[in-house]
Amino acid sequence: MSDPFDAFEREWHRIVAEKDRAGLERVLAEDVTLGVPPYWQKLHGRPIAVHQVGKLLPASAPPQLLAIALPALG
Repeated sequence: MSDPFDAFEREWHRIVAEKDRAGLERVLAEDVTLGVPPYWQKLHGRPIAVHQVGKLLPASAPPQLLAIALPALG
């Protein structure tokens, strides 16, 4: 049986490599919360998360972005 985190991590890296905003929307939980950088007020919900993280996809997104989407596993 495959580890769900391993499957998520592979999909996440594919999304970043292909700059796949639709894929980003599929993996983020509906109730995802962003709190990065820490001085921002927390942002709640998939639409704002897709918008904010999606703005980073055209750049060479660092692997640290993985931490943003981890709530999708819950």
